[in-house]
Amino acid sequence: DAVPAAQVQEGDTLLLSPGEDVCVDGELVSGEVVVSEAAITGERAPSVKKPGSKILSGSVISESRADPIKMRATTVAAQSTMTLMQNSLAAALEGRATMETRAETAGQFFTPLAVGMAAVAVLLRSRRLNLEDQWTMVLSVLMAATPCPLSISVPVAFLSAFSVAARSGVTVKSGHALESLSRVTMVAFDKTGTLTREDPELLKVDLSREQVPLAPGCHEEASLTEADVLFVAYLLECRCVHPFATATQHHVERVILPARRGELRASWLLKQAEQLPGKGVVGVVERVGTTFQVVLGSSDLLAEHGVAEGQASTLDSVAVGLAINGVKVATLHFGDQLRDSARGAVAQLRSSGLRLAILSGDTSERLPAVAGELGITEFAQCLPAQKSDAIRKWQQEGEVVMFCGDGVNDAAALVTADCGVSLGVNALASESAQVVLLKPDLSGIAVAMSIGKKAVSTARQSVAGGMGVSTAQMALAAAGYLPPITNAVLQECVDLGSILNSLRVLFHSPR
Repeated sequence: DAVPAAQVQEGDTLLLSPGEDVCVDGELVSGEVVVSEAAITGERAPSVKKPGSKILSGSVISESRADPIKMRATTVAAQSTMTLMQNSLAAALEGRATMETRAETAGQFFTPLAVGMAAVAVLLRSRRLNLEDQWTMVLSVLMAATPCPLSISVPVAFLSAFSVAARSGVTVKSGHALESLSRVTMVAFDKTGTLTREDPELLKVDLSREQVPLAPGCHEEASLTEADVLFVAYLLECRCVHPFATATQHHVERVILPARRGELRASWLLKQAEQLPGKGVVGVVERVGTTFQVVLGSSDLLAEHGVAEGQASTLDSVAVGLAINGVKVATLHFGDQLRDSARGAVAQLRSSGLRLAILSGDTSERLPAVAGELGITEFAQCLPAQKSDAIRKWQQEGEVVMFCGDGVNDAAALVTADCGVSLGVNALASESAQVVLLKPDLSGIAVAMSIGKKAVSTARQSVAGGMGVSTAQMALAAAGYLPPITNAVLQECVDLGSILNSLRVLFHSPR
């Protein structure tokens, strides 16, 4: 029977079925299952779990050869990985003061300051001025007092920056985000879906041989091309939902079929296919009346079918072998490709003197390879809560940290960072971030930082200039050099000048 997650106790044995979410952390008791941990680690490639393996809450059971699946709970729901993620996000959601708020606060003290200055001027000059001249001096001081450079020029500069950002494909949610963008000293990236494309791709095909026996042990052979090998894999995987199968299908449909669709479909026919969760696919295909036994999958699966030669995954890819009639004919290499904009964006940020790092939930050896390709020396494999901990550690070291991510597992880190940037492909990540890139183009990070710096520097310039001139006017009025009508005109000029200066942000070209 179904029970609420809150009632599950440590040590309880749970029965799970394919398609179900795991509600608490646990340990697989029996069977072999394929689990998607995308919500936790961000990795789309499923993970194979064997008896004794840990399964994290928030994971989804994708495939299993046993139904139901037995798992022993190792935590209660309140201490599970998914709950810790949610708690980390809630703890990070705190309001922060912005430049606009500080300006408004300062503006509240400006009027009392002006009144105080007028009162001091009256006390110092009361013996030399009659009552009418004293009131004229007070009026002149008050006419010069204008908090508009504080209360208007900052919002105008920031609203102008929001407009420029929107034209550049970047959504900046608040004035605080602009201020944070102007102060960033370190940028940390998620890997999968951020620096790399979201789903794995077929990187290359290594043909072991171009001839295969017509039957196991037969001396007669048939020739194969790379297109034949890929089309056979395509046929076997046509009903698979594994990310590697999807990558093969996309590659064949995009590269092979447009030129050879009719020829390949006339030559090859799928007779039988069986998916083996966590291992691969076995099946039978037919070519012009001749049948071929095909095995596509891991080296363990090939070994089970008498194919002695396996294949090794590398830092750059995961290898999948294909054997026909007991002979290995090819190795398909899968991996996540860097986004087209990744190298340029990272190089641009590095040239700006920023410290760079990667925080990824990826447990494969691909993480150091991606870091090496981009020239990033700081990287770590970590769960969502550990990402937030790493960001807090850097903040304690004095860094102003920007974190760029794209998934549910990045939400807490996006909020914890001084400035969170989302690629806009996930609703929760976009909601948690302060800056959203409307296109998955990482060059938008440098664009956003440029806009933030321009907005903040212009706002500060408007405030300093406007308040400086206004304070000088009050001092001159208190000394009797400026009459009320002159200060009234000058005060309007100061306000207008501050606003026009802030509007210069509209003409900023961030690229």
